[in-house]
Amino acid sequence: MRKWTQDDLIATGHKIENARITSANLSMADHGVLTLDIGLDGGVWGCVYGGYVIGKGYLGASEFIGYASGLESI
Repeated sequence: MRKWTQDDLIATGHKIENARITSANLSMADHGVLTLDIGLDGGVWGCVYGGYVIGKGYLGASEFIGYASGLESI
């Protein structure tokens, strides 16, 4: 898993801005796999970040398989 730093992001052309988290949702409802959505409010802009598959399992399961790429998105 890659470690991201502010310097790395700026060097690759990203802009760093503050945002307020307005909602967070971990759910299996849409796709049958665990997904993450986070609502962000940046004052003059807003967005929903996510839709990444965090892992697979089913409701009531005793085991869950997580995906590294999805967990990195958290």
